[in-house]
Amino acid sequence: MIKLFKLSVLELQKIFKTKGIYLGIVIAMLFSIAIGIQAKIAPESFNSKHVMSFFSTISNLVFMVYASKSLGDEFQLKTSTQLFTSKQSRVTIILSKILSIILLSLVMAIISAVIIILFKFVLKEQLTVTIVLSDLWVQIYTFAVYAFVVSTFAILVTTITLNTTSTIVTTLGAFFIAPSIIAMIIDKFPEFENELKLIPFYSADSLTAYHNVGLFGVILIIAFGIIVLISNIMLIKNMDLR
Repeated sequence: MIKLFKLSVLELQKIFKTKGIYLGIVIAMLFSIAIGIQAKIAPESFNSKHVMSFFSTISNLVFMVYASKSLGDEFQLKTSTQLFTSKQSRVTIILSKILSIILLSLVMAIISAVIIILFKFVLKEQLTVTIVLSDLWVQIYTFAVYAFVVSTFAILVTTITLNTTSTIVTTLGAFFIAPSIIAMIIDKFPEFENELKLIPFYSADSLTAYHNVGLFGVILIIAFGIIVLISNIMLIKNMDLR
């Protein structure tokens, strides 16, 4: 477990050595701050929930990209053979990649919570110690669940395609485009709303952006991630990586 955590921290450090992660954080902050300013100007149309939603949307894109790159870059840069013939087991390597994205989500969740709390103060919304702790906890657990399911999915796609670009496109399609399509289907066929909202790709997006997913929905998201993770492990164990 200690080795796994250390490997995950090293993976996280690799992410923070790239310029892209800082660009993603800055864009997420700028989008949320822009909405916060709009909320100050037009409080009847916007509030701190919109600030949270916009930050989450950009954060989700960051998770998708870096989850796709975590293993995909190893294959594209031809370092996968060296990686998978090291002292670490294949399962440990896969788990460290996933955990690094979850650790990244904790960083993003803290930044998000700080911005939300700041704008609650600026917008003169109710703000107590309980509310602050609640906002922090909700951001942490929703981001962590999202990062888990996205990273397991992205790494599974990578083990099949062995390509970063294909993984990014597939992951964006599943977790960014598919939720919009499902939302349109729900609008057209509202009688199927309860069932369609439980589709993990849709509910994962709703979880971080709107916090409107119930306990059963969260359990389904995690269960989906676990199933994908098991598939991942079975596939990577049987791959010829020489």
